[in-house]
Amino acid sequence: MHTSRKNLFLYLPILILFLASFIWVLKAPDHFSWSADLYLRNDDTSVLSQLFYSDNDELSQDNSTDGTRNGNIVTFSGLPDLRSLTLFRFDPTNTQESYRVTHVGFFLNGEAFFTMEAADLKAQAFPVNASWQLNGEELVFTPQNSDSSFLLSADSIREAAENAAAKLHVLYVRQRFFLALSIALLLCVLLFFRNGIASYLKTLFLPNSSGHFDWFALISTAVIAGALLVVCIIGLFSALGLHPDEWDVKACLDYGMTHFLPPDMRDPAVAQTYSGYGYTKLENYTWYFYLAGKIALLFKTMFCSLAYYRVPNLLLFAALAFYFVRNIRQKNWLMVALGICVQSWYIFSYTTADALDFTIAFAITCLLCNPQSLLYRTVEKKKLCRRDIPAFLLLGLLFGNIALGKQCYLAILALSFFVLLLRLIWQKDPLQKKVLWRNYLIIVGIFLAVFAFRAGFDIAHYGTEKSQVKEAVAIQYADYDKNPSTPTKELNPSWHMYSRGYTLSDVFAENPDWFAMSYKSFCGLLQDHDTGAWYYWCMGLLYLALFAGIGIATFRQPDNLQGKIRFVICTLLMVGELAASIVNSWLIESMAQGRYLLPCILIAGYLSSTVPELFQKKIYRTLLSIAGILSVGYFGLVGIPLFF
Repeated sequence: MHTSRKNLFLYLPILILFLASFIWVLKAPDHFSWSADLYLRNDDTSVLSQLFYSDNDELSQDNSTDGTRNGNIVTFSGLPDLRSLTLFRFDPTNTQESYRVTHVGFFLNGEAFFTMEAADLKAQAFPVNASWQLNGEELVFTPQNSDSSFLLSADSIREAAENAAAKLHVLYVRQRFFLALSIALLLCVLLFFRNGIASYLKTLFLPNSSGHFDWFALISTAVIAGALLVVCIIGLFSALGLHPDEWDVKACLDYGMTHFLPPDMRDPAVAQTYSGYGYTKLENYTWYFYLAGKIALLFKTMFCSLAYYRVPNLLLFAALAFYFVRNIRQKNWLMVALGICVQSWYIFSYTTADALDFTIAFAITCLLCNPQSLLYRTVEKKKLCRRDIPAFLLLGLLFGNIALGKQCYLAILALSFFVLLLRLIWQKDPLQKKVLWRNYLIIVGIFLAVFAFRAGFDIAHYGTEKSQVKEAVAIQYADYDKNPSTPTKELNPSWHMYSRGYTLSDVFAENPDWFAMSYKSFCGLLQDHDTGAWYYWCMGLLYLALFAGIGIATFRQPDNLQGKIRFVICTLLMVGELAASIVNSWLIESMAQGRYLLPCILIAGYLSSTVPELFQKKIYRTLLSIAGILSVGYFGLVGIPLFF
């Protein structure tokens, strides 16, 4: 009882700090950033646009801001508090050429709170040194001189700004409360597990009872901790759109926040999720958008300033990092699978369904690597009972969702098939073979049910005409150079080369650096073009040396025919992964994508787990450590500046 009271007393300072934080929660100043935009169409996009504003109906050059042009959108940033203004004057151009205005929008912290369409402007604004005419959704201006503009009263805007600021204040208070609560809970968790954390740190930094210091575990932990730090920095603070396909993936995630089932791709509700390629990622079979969407919705509700759309992937990588740190001492192969490839970290720092696919593939790899795992215990069960149902369901779901994910991860499905097939072939007991067959078929049955369940939505939506529907929506949404209705000669040269009669050699002629870019975006970042060749040479030599070490150790094992066959199969799977990436460039787009090769590191990780004696060699652990240090150093020193 005395010990229990003492432990409770330790939490008292945390409670006091949490209660004291309510002063900050309620009284801290809110950050308001006001801006406006103007949708402008004119022939000369280099003209200067200005916005004048006033709080006393008098305009001057001192109270003005220049616009920043991006296509047809002119943005005016750094405006004062719109709740105190009385008048605006928009100067769209400084020429006498005719121009058109579609709408004017006002923003608080980047979120639109008030928009005036052309008809609204015609009714409420006043032209200066110009005549105007409403033409459909556009207001056409004809300047009388180079100083044309229009005046706009701020009365209605001011009222909308006050409402928007009041709503945002509530969100800020909520955000500060949940931040204080999260910090308090984190401190409580650290305090509760303080003995275990202290024990782990002690074993990490100090020699064990036999005087052995595990420097490899320390370096590996430092590498994955550094990778987690960089992932969080990029994920939480980099701007939206700097990463591959993130705009349309975020739109799909936003849809998944409030929906639970796959939509018909013709549904107007998914129109904003289409990319310039003419398709929506919601048509893919993955459940990522509906699962991650609910997590994103939770964090968006609690933290209004957070990049909520990246939180699900950050949590996934945090879980992988935790598993890595907990097990690296006993499972050195984790360093091969998760500690030496920049791209395997980078996919968790932005919004992409690849993160879930990699996580599931990693989980399956862990099951394959552990002889005592749930997978092997389940397939060898002779007598089944109700308590075994969850295990079969979990395995069927894991394998099923790999099949629903990105096609490159089918290599992990193939790896699982061959590993279990070899286990069946090498089983000498006829009775145990029957047991394996039965349990394999149960898992396959659940796997097929998972796949059929997702495919059922497509059948319900399109029947047997999905390909025709895909072409129709592609015509509706695709960019001109990727649109099926565009004449063949005017299509993007790298787009759908196979269907246009091009050969594989034409793919490499169109993209002569395909292999180099695939490799560089595997151990580096696709957006990086400045890193010296020495880094890629070093990583390439390290990869070859590490893989050669696995092969040599495998073939040196006596009486290990199964292991040698397994090594050959895995090597062929890696080659097949590269070939599949080439075919994808031929069929879809010739752009190189190193992330399509990520299953190779998981396959290598599995192979290294079959030769645990390899990790007793100091030279191998040293090479692994160097590869990890180089990778995390590149990720931090190149990745962070690249996105900021």
